[in-house]
Amino acid sequence: MRCTSFFALVALAAATSAATISTVDKRKNVDRPDPANLDHCPGHATGDADTCTFESESQGADAVLEHIVGSPVDNCKGGTDDIKTTIGGDTSVAQTWKYGISAGFSADGGEELPVGVSFESSDTWSNTDAKTFRQNIDVTIQPGKKAALVAKVTHKTFFGRVRLNYGDPSGEPGANDYHYVWYANGVGSVQPTDQVTYDQRIVNCDQDI
Repeated sequence: MRCTSFFALVALAAATSAATISTVDKRKNVDRPDPANLDHCPGHATGDADTCTFESESQGADAVLEHIVGSPVDNCKGGTDDIKTTIGGDTSVAQTWKYGISAGFSADGGEELPVGVSFESSDTWSNTDAKTFRQNIDVTIQPGKKAALVAKVTHKTFFGRVRLNYGDPSGEPGANDYHYVWYANGVGSVQPTDQVTYDQRIVNCDQDI
């Protein structure tokens, strides 16, 4: 009796071990190179992740970034008279993303993700809508100069990571509810606010404005 019980326990342990290995192998059986790459997020180049969520780990200092409003006007046609005109119009400023950065990152530097990239909101951070700014001013532009209106917009900065969630496509039919969770660290959110001041910028015709 004891011998029979012993072999029964061994068989049960072996079966349990095999089931565990099978489950682990099944969950590992996912052909997804570089799963923490943000290209896997929905709407991005690969787009095979279920969701991508930005999780803020800290809020940085506010940053004032400059945006050209409307189109520049130049007096670069070889004339000798001043031009009195109006510059400005409107511009839309959306939130942007930086990656490969660390806490205290510069809002106007670093690598930027493509325009239009977005992630899900989380308990520590929320998406914000684009801000539209409208303004016009009268200026006098001397020969050999060009002018533009500049909106100096205050932005909020957040440092954190993006959580990538994947369904398990290797599970049994109807049981794809197991998720792999990966993290892309060193991601920054730069969000425009409604706080703005305007200024004119006048430079030589051969300079960037």
